[in-house]
Parts: sequence; structure tokens; C-alpha cells
Amino acid sequence: MFKTTNSFVDSFTGFLVFLPLLPVFLIFWKKLYRRESLNFLMVICLLQFIQRICLQVDAVPEASIPAFNNIFSLLYTIFYFFIFSKAFNGRSKELLQFISIAFFSSIITYYLVKEINEGNNTTRIAEYGFTSALIIYCLAELIYYDNLRTLQLPIFWIACGTIFYILIHSLTEFADRLFHPVNGGLSSGKAIEKILIQDIADLVRYIFYTVAVWVSIGSLRRE
Repeated sequence: MFKTTNSFVDSFTGFLVFLPLLPVFLIFWKKLYRRESLNFLMVICLLQFIQRICLQVDAVPEASIPAFNNIFSLLYTIFYFFIFSKAFNGRSKELLQFISIAFFSSIITYYLVKEINEGNNTTRIAEYGFTSALIIYCLAELIYYDNLRTLQLPIFWIACGTIFYILIHSLTEFADRLFHPVNGGLSSGKAIEKILIQDIADLVRYIFYTVAVWVSIGSLRRE
């Protein structure tokens, strides 16, 4: 895993490796794993912990890191699909099923043709776009039909945390490529700033995920 020369940033990044375990701990502690959306959230958090701990301890050969990250990115997209597709009903659900089959088939075909070990952002952009579209539709449905209790729904907080992370991560990557061409690269200071911004976005995401679990605990107490 890439290490900066800044001890604070490296320590903060190391701390974030274990942060996904907080929602998992709360879900198990309060036995919320019977709720489908939290079940998928727990799987996502566990996958993120596994991915990061493997990269942190250099358990993955450097040449295999692109393939390793591509596989996990695809898995995240699949489980986010399981979470947010619940907001679709009727014809919209049928359309989503058709689009999702075409989308995931295209991603897998791309990996097979272009080789999964390629470290490019084409599939990442597509996955972020697909997930973002699901979230926007899901949020619109929640606000329209459940506007009085939207803040009490775990899926709302999961959606907000995920879209925030995708937005910040995408903006930093876009700025990187816009102001620093491939051949130019990032200076040490700019690289540290980029990592710190993405780490903060990650922290905010897991705060939202923890709130989603906490909201479920609150609704459980009221039942």
C-alpha cells in the first residue's frame, strides 16, 4: 500500500482500515442482521475491511493490485445494487433488471477482453455512475413517499454516505487528471492532500453507515 511521508496521514489511513468494523459490530450486537439492507451493508463493510487490511499489510503482490481492486469494486457495486434496487417497483423494477443484466455483463466482458489486471478507471467510472443513478432514484422515491420519516430509514443514511463518498472521490480523481496529466504526475504534497481528502470522505461515509445502524436500533426500541 502507498505510504506518504506524513505520519498523521498514514496513521489516519491506518485507522480507517478498521472503521468498517464499527457498523458490523453494531449490527451483530443488536442482532440486526435479519434486516436485508443492513445485511448487505454488513457484507460491504466486511469486504472493505478485507480489501484494506490486505493492502495495508502488503498481502497482495504489487502486480496483482489492479485486479484485486477491480474485483472488489465490482462486488461493492453488486451489493449496492441489492440495497438500492428495493426502491424500484413495477415497470421501473423490470427496466432496472434489464439494465443491470446488461451492465454487469458488459463489465465482466470488459474484464475478460481487456484483462482484469489493467489499472484503468473506465469500469470504475461506469460503476460509480450506475450506483449513483440507483441512489438518486432511491432518494427521490424515499422523499416522495416517506418524506415524514425519511430520516428514520437506514437506507436513506446508507444512500447519503455512499453518494457523498462517490462524489468526493470522483472530484479528486477528475481534478488529478485535469490539472496533472498522466506524464506529469502529482507532487508529494498534492498526493498527500488527495489521500487526505479521500480519507475524510471515507470517514464521513462510515459515520453515515453507523447512523444508519443506529437509526435501526432506535426503530427496534420503538417496536
